[in-house]
Amino acid sequence: MLHRHFFRRSIIILSVFVFSAFLTAHSIQEDKSSGLNIDFSGVEKFLKLTAILEQDKEPAQEQWDEMFATPGYEILILREFNKNFIVERMRLAFMPSKKEALEAKMKEEKGFWAQFLPHYVRAKNQRKLIEEQVSKLKAMDFMEAAIKETRKFLPDTPTEEYPPLSFVIFGPDARGYMPVVVDVLYAHDREDFLLSFLAHEFHHYYRNQLFPFAQDQSFIWVMDQVQGEGIADQINRGKWFHDINLYPRYAEKNSRFLDLYANSPEIIRQMNLLFEAAHDHPEKRMVYGQQLQALVPMSGHPTGFYMANLILEQLGKEALIKDIGNPFAFFRLYKQAADRKGKDAPTFSEKALRFIRSLEERYTP
Repeated sequence: MLHRHFFRRSIIILSVFVFSAFLTAHSIQEDKSSGLNIDFSGVEKFLKLTAILEQDKEPAQEQWDEMFATPGYEILILREFNKNFIVERMRLAFMPSKKEALEAKMKEEKGFWAQFLPHYVRAKNQRKLIEEQVSKLKAMDFMEAAIKETRKFLPDTPTEEYPPLSFVIFGPDARGYMPVVVDVLYAHDREDFLLSFLAHEFHHYYRNQLFPFAQDQSFIWVMDQVQGEGIADQINRGKWFHDINLYPRYAEKNSRFLDLYANSPEIIRQMNLLFEAAHDHPEKRMVYGQQLQALVPMSGHPTGFYMANLILEQLGKEALIKDIGNPFAFFRLYKQAADRKGKDAPTFSEKALRFIRSLEERYTP
């Protein structure tokens, strides 16, 4: 516990130091050569899909896939929402045959999640307003004015490109992701404060570009979870997993975990590809980190348990716990174990390890 606490505290302290260094090292620059990057494809796909749903028909899977492939919805799914959550609310709000189910769901949902379904119902009733708002936004020249507001709370920092901005329908809010995501109806409601709330989200974008930990935090979180949960699971899951007499009794209650565990080789192969992509395209590492976080299931439990088991099998317990406060070392150790086991074991490439090593050098004393 002390080792992991020290590791997390070291990351925070070092990250603050790195952030401060970046803030004092640059000056504001404007570069309009990159051009605007404002995307309305999510709204357009949403309107097409809901027109079908309003006829009480089910859109083709390809049409759902196309909507979720647009930049705004893609990042919302990666960072926050489940596809089924959005699909269910669109069906409930727009399909006439779902009227009773809609009313029941509206009464059932509480707290934070209760805001979304009424928003989709509003979108159904204000389709014309959405179309008018999209046309209005397309005609507006607001990016530079919003960025000017953003700069008021940035130090002398480069703003080398316009933030990518995607308009969608998802809820009465906006998100400072990459791209920045704004709900069209929310933009309409905040029309008098449009520049200031866009500037707020753009501030997140520019700050994240400057602060290396913000770009790498998904990688580090996943790696820390994989090691921490994988080893800690040896205490409780290891007892029944490795005991032929106990296994049948516990397996039935842990079927989902075991299914995800069985898929660990493919998860590790996909992790390797994302590490390699982040190595080759460091400017996109935040996106790849988000994809990694979406890829690894159950906060790292089954994948970490798989990796820890292989390390135990090939290298022993002493090796597993030697660097228990260093998740980067855990991934190197797993590669040693996988290489020793042979071609059937999924492993990490040298390029992937170089990327992992770059994170370790950046964030550990």
